Parts: sequence; structure tokens; C-alpha cells
Amino acid sequence: MVKPLSRKEATLVNQYLKLISDRRFTDAKGKLDRLGQTIAEKEWSKGYYNALQGIFLALKSKNPRNAYVSRIDKDSPKKIDVARREFLEQSRNPLQRDFDKGFFTAWSDYLRVLKKRMSKKRTSDSSSLPKTIQANGKHLS
Repeated sequence: MVKPLSRKEATLVNQYLKLISDRRFTDAKGKLDRLGQTIAEKEWSKGYYNALQGIFLALKSKNPRNAYVSRIDKDSPKKIDVARREFLEQSRNPLQRDFDKGFFTAWSDYLRVLKKRMSKKRTSDSSSLPKTIQANGKHLS
């Protein structure tokens, strides 16, 4: 998580991003509202919060024309990494304003959490496979 957020804000952001990546919009909205009451009035923080709101709206509406959501292939961890790197580059670009740096950092944080949640889901899905798998009429252990 980024340093411009307080510990309390960072905790709320992590909870929010986990909820939003699980598409639990009602719970996520509550966290977002709480975060809006505590976030600092700095340009970076405003950009970060603005992106969090945009992520919520884009994912909830399922609008395929959203510029950032359309770049994310949720079935490809490699493509998520590519998109995240692009957002990180923009967040570190010295030519960007602080608002924009915060904005791109939020998108990068969302993709980090999304990828982590995907890998946990894949691990739990594969652990639910039967212990023995039948291949060519033979049981494998």
C-alpha cells in the first residue's frame, strides 16, 4: 500500500478492494463511504479516492466501454500484470500531477488485489478436485 494513506485508510482500502474484487458491492460501498469521511484533502488522496469511486461504478455497471476496465482480462494473470505495470508507470511519472498519480496508484492497487484473489480462488478450486483422477481407464493417485 502507498504511504500517503494513513494506517486506518490503508486498512479500509484493502477491505474495500477485496470486497469489490469479489463483487460484493453493498459491503464495498459501506467501506468506500467510510473512507470518504477519513481521506485527507490532498491532491494525491483526492485522485486515489476518485479512482476508487470509478472502479466501483465501472465494475457495478459492467460497461465494456470503460477505458480501464476493458483493458483488464480477469482470466489472464499475465495481462493483469501488464495493465498493473502501465498504471504503476503512470503513478510514478514525474510529469503527472499528484491527483493523477493517486488515481493511477488506486488502479494499480486494485489490480494487485484482484490478481491475489484470483490466485487464491484458483488454488481453492484445484484443491477441491478428487484425490484420484481417472485417465485412460486407470486411477491415478
